[in-house]
Parts: sequence; structure tokens; C-alpha cells
Amino acid sequence: MSERNIVKVINRYGSDGSIALAARISYGAKHVESERVEPIINGLIANKEGTPFEFASMWFYIRCSRLCHSQFLQYRHASRITRSTRRVDPIESESADLDKLPAGYEQKHIDYALRDYAFQTDELKIPREIARRILPMSILTEFYWLVNLRELMHFLDERLSNRAEQEIRDIAKRMELEFAGAFPITYMAWRGSNA
Repeated sequence: MSERNIVKVINRYGSDGSIALAARISYGAKHVESERVEPIINGLIANKEGTPFEFASMWFYIRCSRLCHSQFLQYRHASRITRSTRRVDPIESESADLDKLPAGYEQKHIDYALRDYAFQTDELKIPREIARRILPMSILTEFYWLVNLRELMHFLDERLSNRAEQEIRDIAKRMELEFAGAFPITYMAWRGSNA
């Protein structure tokens, strides 16, 4: 993953056991014969029964480019809080020690946009919500993303694909590792269904 991108788990809610419990409640004992978690989850994945996975979720902190962030907006069933450049400075302008992109046009463009942004807000007193329009899509942003496991598995199905852009694929790989650690039975059943 790029030095600029960060993925951290802030919290997780539920467990493999809570997913199995949701299935037992929803489908009843005669349809969910086992009390063991693994066969229940394997059956849910095999039969594409997604609702019980909505009873477990993960809350991520993600730092990435605004362009990559815009791809997360497609997942409307997740909750998101984004850093507001209407209220705070862009990350690059407040983090002098932040790893910069390799020298070249893109970094020069970012530097120019940050200077222009600062000029508009500081000298011309243009409100941030108007001045931020000039910031490029390659500038960093950060956000918190709360997603249930049903939607997380859908996200990973799409964003781990070789067709996905490299930045979001790298983020998805890190999220996959966190998912595997937090919900190992669900992860193994999901992974097995994609083999």
C-alpha cells in the first residue's frame, strides 16, 4: 500500500457467533439445525443468504486520495464521515512531514493548488467551501467508514478484482486482512465461495 494511504480498524461490532445467532433467530430452529457457528455461516454463504451478516460490522479509518474516496461513495449502505475541507485545511497543507508523491507534474499541481487555496482563503477571504473547488482529486482526504459484513463482502468482491484501480485495490487488501482477523469463520466461508 502507498505510504500515503492508511487503513485502521477503529472498532468492530458483533462476531461470527452473532451472525449465526441472527440466522437462528431469523430462520428458526427447524431450518438452522446446528448450534455450531461454522456450519451455519457456511450454509448462509453457500445459499447467498445475506441478512444475518448485517448484524456484524467494522468501523474503519481510511486515508486516501479524493479520487479513491469518491469510489467509496458508491456504497450507499455504509455510513461515512469525511474530513471536511470546509472546516479544516487539506491534509498536505497541515502535514509538512507527509510523504510526498515523486517529483513531477502531479506534485507540482498539488503544491500549486495548495498555494492557491491558501491565497483564496487567507488573502481574498473566500469561504473554504468555495475555495476547496480548486483542490485536485489526487490530494489526500480521510474518512471513517462503518460497514456491515454483508456490504463489506460485496465491496471486497468488487475492489479486490484486477479490474479495480490500484489504490482502492490496495486498500481493499488491507481491509480483507482486518476482516480475516476479526471474523475468521465468516472470512473463510466467503473466501471459499470465491475460490
